[in-house]
Amino acid sequence: ADTTANKRTIMTDRLLRDDRYARRMSELFNVMLMERRGTDPAWNRFLVDSFKSNRHWDSMVETIIEPDLTNESEQGAGYFLTKRLEKYGQNPTDHPGLASDIGRLFMGVDLACAQCHDHLFVDDYSQSDFQGLFAFVSNTFIRSDTEFPAIGQKVMKIPLEFQSVFEEEMFTTGPRIPGGTELEVPEYDKDNEFAIAPDPKSKAPGVPVFNPLHYLSTTLPTAKNAQFQTNLVNRLWASMMGRGLVWPLDLHHSDNPASHPELLSLLASEFVKHDFDIKWFIRELALTKTYQRSSILQTPTSTVQKAEAEYRVFREKALSPEQLMWSILKATAAKTRYPIELDDEQKKCVNFWLLNRYASSVNGDRDAQELAVILTNQNYNKNWNELGTKHPKLQWQILCSTHNADSDIRSHQWIGFKKKTGNNKSIKLIQQIYPNMKQDEVELLARLSTKK
Repeated sequence: ADTTANKRTIMTDRLLRDDRYARRMSELFNVMLMERRGTDPAWNRFLVDSFKSNRHWDSMVETIIEPDLTNESEQGAGYFLTKRLEKYGQNPTDHPGLASDIGRLFMGVDLACAQCHDHLFVDDYSQSDFQGLFAFVSNTFIRSDTEFPAIGQKVMKIPLEFQSVFEEEMFTTGPRIPGGTELEVPEYDKDNEFAIAPDPKSKAPGVPVFNPLHYLSTTLPTAKNAQFQTNLVNRLWASMMGRGLVWPLDLHHSDNPASHPELLSLLASEFVKHDFDIKWFIRELALTKTYQRSSILQTPTSTVQKAEAEYRVFREKALSPEQLMWSILKATAAKTRYPIELDDEQKKCVNFWLLNRYASSVNGDRDAQELAVILTNQNYNKNWNELGTKHPKLQWQILCSTHNADSDIRSHQWIGFKKKTGNNKSIKLIQQIYPNMKQDEVELLARLSTKK
């Protein structure tokens, strides 16, 4: 056994230097911020790169709210906003849900029930707080001129009007962070509304002079915002210790105080002093006696629950789905036998569209076709659609790996279109189905799909 006096510190520092730290933290924050709504390759890159470079939390949030779209490393950050603005069926765009999530995930306050009136059960949550936060995002929309998730803003010309369902009086508000000062909505003549004018040729929407998202990005994630300070401290404590000092995590208010208010205050102030350095904070928690305690109760107490609440014993917690997956891959050596991650040069050899086309064109009954689709999805990374158009040996190996000798799949032939069209018509049809496909991919798929 290692008898080194500071062995725990040495191990903690080694783990924080490990490449898997960025992977683990990106998975943790993806689930925390996106709540399993989906994923996006550019968003994943932003998270991984942020933790590799130890980007601090205030900078991450500022970038998430208003990314620099000319900086490739920040282009995926807008996914937090764009995913929540996606329309489903005939439902309206969920701007109120986006406002609520900004409050929940960045400040620990769930204002959703204060949208139409003051919260019925939480005196601290007012309708004006919700509407002020809503005013920041009410004019946002998903841009269509970029290949990565990006947000545009319409010009906000007047303050936001709102009314309680319990009152007749109308109220107005400009953008306002809960507990903060309302931002006055200025008046501009039509010719001076944009700092960057819209570009009809590229379809870039332009940037208004009055830019609520910019104000939000520079005033929400700051040391002056006490709610911003305590929110992530509490969430990281919950991740490490199994339960937040404030619980539930998004219900910070005076009637739901922290179990250990002095501790939460100390953690928040130290987090600010260290410039919102997440890696520093994780290290500090890992080296505490609280984190190092056994889950076996050492001294008598009235209940285990009381001991856990007082942190006299470590609270057992389950592995996350991501941790469980990596553990199974490690235990079974599946990652070695069937590599999941490819380097950049290998990824350039894979074509997303051809893989999908392959899976949908397997001969056999429906069960066999569904099996081919499942197996194909297991053997290619969905992020490859952003990569090159070549498909040499590596792609062929992946395609072959979907063959199951025990199934009815006996051949992998390309199915032509129903009509015997010429190559030009095939190209037009593929372009209609896949408008974002590159031209050389279109031509390649057209040749294969019409092959007899």
